[in-house]
Formats: sequence, C-alpha cells, structure tokens
Amino acid sequence: DRKKLGGIIFNDKDKRSQLNQITIPRIFWRIAWTLITHFFMGTSLVIIDAPTLYETKTLLPYCHSVIVIATTPERQLEWLMKRDKSTEEEAMSRIKSQMPLTKKIELAD
Repeated sequence: DRKKLGGIIFNDKDKRSQLNQITIPRIFWRIAWTLITHFFMGTSLVIIDAPTLYETKTLLPYCHSVIVIATTPERQLEWLMKRDKSTEEEAMSRIKSQMPLTKKIELAD
C-alpha cells in the first residue's frame, strides 16, 4: 500500500532511513546492471530517472551530466496530490522530506 508506506516514511526520518538501507543498494545494482548492459551494447546515451540522485549519491560517479526537471512549488504540490490522491498535508510532508528543488537545480549541470 503505497499511500500507507508514504505516510510512514515521509513522517519518520528513522523509518525512511531504514527503508533506504534496504532499497537503495538493490536499486543501485539494478541501474548499474542496466548501464553495463548498455555500455556493451554501444548505447551512446542512457537516461536515468533518479529522484534521489543527490540524496543517495550512489549513482553520481556514473553520471556524465545531470539534468533536473523542475516546476513551481505550487505545481509540484498540485501534481503530487493528484498523482497520490493525497491531502495537501500529506503531499507537503513528502516534499519537505526531500532535498529542495532549488538545491537540485544548483547542483545540476
């Protein structure tokens, strides 16, 4: 239940950290395997959709360039509420648990 899990991890930093310790290594190896496969296939460009790229830092050494797709805070809130069928409070909790988009934009190429 995605909504129930989100309610837990986006309101409890320790639970989020615990979940990240389990999931991030698995996600990293899955993406790494995909990158290796594309390297041997001769693919010239691979796009990785990694919302927590800067937070986890595990994939940064493998990224030649980073592009951040951003929007206004209002649109971000509206989109998140619509996607997750969440309340404004739930969506804001999720947004506040992440690195601010402004910081990600600063770090991007």
